[in-house]
Formats: sequence, structure tokens, C-alpha cells
Amino acid sequence: MVESSAQAFAPRIVARRPAWSEAGEEPRLGDMLADPIVHLVMARDNLSRADVERAVAFGQRAMRSRLCSLCAA
Repeated sequence: MVESSAQAFAPRIVARRPAWSEAGEEPRLGDMLADPIVHLVMARDNLSRADVERAVAFGQRAMRSRLCSLCAA
């Protein structure tokens, strides 16, 4: 397929992904739990720091058990 001269010199639009869609370094849990805004949200939801830490530990154990079973196969 041959491009016309108008097509050959037309600016090409390149879609850029928004910055928020890029993966970056995640904050540490301790840093997030030290944030005053997080404290307000947790208070609104009637959660304590210990509640959040227990939930995270539970999720970590569940993920490890799934990964370990996949590695053993």
C-alpha cells in the first residue's frame, strides 16, 4: 500500500498511557498505616490498625499457600 504525500507527512498520534496506569513502587504497609487520612478512613469503617494487619497477614498466608502448591506441582 502506497501512502499519499499528505498521509506520509501527517502527524501520527501516539496514544500515551496516563501516569497512574504505570506500576510503581508500592508504599510499605507501616507507612500507609501512619497516614492521618488512612486513620480517618479506618475510624469511619470502625477498623483498628490490628484489624488491618490481621487481614493483610491472612491474605499473605493464603497467597503463600497457593503459590507453594503451584510450585510443588
